Amino acid sequence: MKVDRESWLLVAMLPALCVALWLLGVLAWEASQTPVECEGSGDCSEGYYCSRKVCIADTSAGEALAKKPACRAGNPCPSEGCELPENSDLQCIEGHYSRVVGAEVCRKKEAVDFIQKTVRKCGNAKECTAAQLKEVVISTGDFDALLREFDTVFAIHFDYGHPRRWEVKGRSPKWNKTRAHYIDSVRPLIPMLADAEVVILVATASSTGGDDTGKNGVMALRRLLEARYVIEEAAKATKGAGSSSTDKLPIIKDANLSDAWPLNGDRYSLLSLKRSILWDTKDEERFLRVIDSRGHASPEQREWAEETINQAVFVIPIPCRVEAGI
Repeated sequence: MKVDRESWLLVAMLPALCVALWLLGVLAWEASQTPVECEGSGDCSEGYYCSRKVCIADTSAGEALAKKPACRAGNPCPSEGCELPENSDLQCIEGHYSRVVGAEVCRKKEAVDFIQKTVRKCGNAKECTAAQLKEVVISTGDFDALLREFDTVFAIHFDYGHPRRWEVKGRSPKWNKTRAHYIDSVRPLIPMLADAEVVILVATASSTGGDDTGKNGVMALRRLLEARYVIEEAAKATKGAGSSSTDKLPIIKDANLSDAWPLNGDRYSLLSLKRSILWDTKDEERFLRVIDSRGHASPEQREWAEETINQAVFVIPIPCRVEAGI
């Protein structure tokens, strides 16, 4: 049988074409597997979030629960993501479920013990140095229990590696937008802070990634500085809104715990914080979903959430007298 020259060329080229197509497929697959770097979740495609500077698929929204979790302090309200238990003492205040805590908290054992420790250490909690207050916090046997009693505590969480030094100094337009979000989120809480005798800021840092304690301490210090700035700016923005209690904030003291007080998701969920404030609304909602559905979240989601838990400043308004003789 006679075969023309063009047919021979086609037969000869088929192996080469197959190899070329295979190589293109391999390159396309490798490109799809290459992590996309990010500075925040805004740098990632829809359906992805930023974790340790890499975009990761967000599976939390599709993780259906057999039963909705019970609403807790800090959850947005009204909410379809949780159920309010019967006879619950939660109230929907400023868009989030909260408990109204009266002066009776100052008579509870955890509060009395903590204040007495500050009196013995400093004479007056308002005069504690950062080092003295850190000693008091670390020496408190069950600091979690103390936070559960003061149900006006809220947390300002920071993304991995933030804020950077130049961001704290206001030299980053992108961070300034994040800072504005923090300020807007804290503004509704200013009257509550203004009614306190003293406000204590407790900064933490995650120990993941092999960072040493010294570096973690520096990062926690930046978060303290940023949280203090955010609170002061939120107070300024709240002035003139008709509430005389916002005219003057109480003394703000701080303690840098670095990575000395690591929290996991289970302990965090029991704190019943008034608010958990993240760097943007989308990641804040994702964070609360993962915390409320830990048994259903993927390992990557849980790792991201627990890392975020420990990259925070806990803001603790103390409504009790904090001088000697209480």
